[in-house]
Amino acid sequence: MKKLIITGILLCMTIAVVGCGNTADDLQLGHSEHDMQLWYNANCQAPRTCGICGYTEGELGDHSVKVGTCIHCNEFQNKDLFDEIKTDLTELTNNLKAANDLLQEKANDPASTEIVYAAAIETVAPDFDKEKAKLENILVLCGEYEELADIKRDVETAVTYFPVKPSEMTSQENKTYITNANMCYMYIMEALIKTQFVS
Repeated sequence: MKKLIITGILLCMTIAVVGCGNTADDLQLGHSEHDMQLWYNANCQAPRTCGICGYTEGELGDHSVKVGTCIHCNEFQNKDLFDEIKTDLTELTNNLKAANDLLQEKANDPASTEIVYAAAIETVAPDFDKEKAKLENILVLCGEYEELADIKRDVETAVTYFPVKPSEMTSQENKTYITNANMCYMYIMEALIKTQFVS
């Protein structure tokens, strides 16, 4: 009788500690709701899985990321979309560098006059204007992807600073244009740098 009681206690303790059978075929001990911490969530490689016996239920789950390398399957998700964003940011940086450099050179030259500023703005304004659509397209591509939130934030800021050609070409308007052009360019570069951290 003593042996039977001890065996019963040991069996109850085993069920309490383990919560399920030792193998996927040995399910008589069951999987209860209080054993949730013993389960691995479903991912792209396996359905929900018991961490003790390996029993699975349900279907395959999602990748660990929507953009970038999934930690489960090691495949880059939404690679085409990401490559397009990176290519557009690279082109923007390359295309606007000379324009921004010219503006900053004139702004930093103490001999520059308002006529020089106005001429520089007339020269670079078309370069900036033709790139605005590309910048706005990057915002659309970034969408609501969490992995692209930092890039999107920099591009939104770049759009905010996007230089608008002054109508009157007054001293203050010219300075604002040159400052905005530089800020816009800097935020585009920041966004491009941040693409390196999406892996």
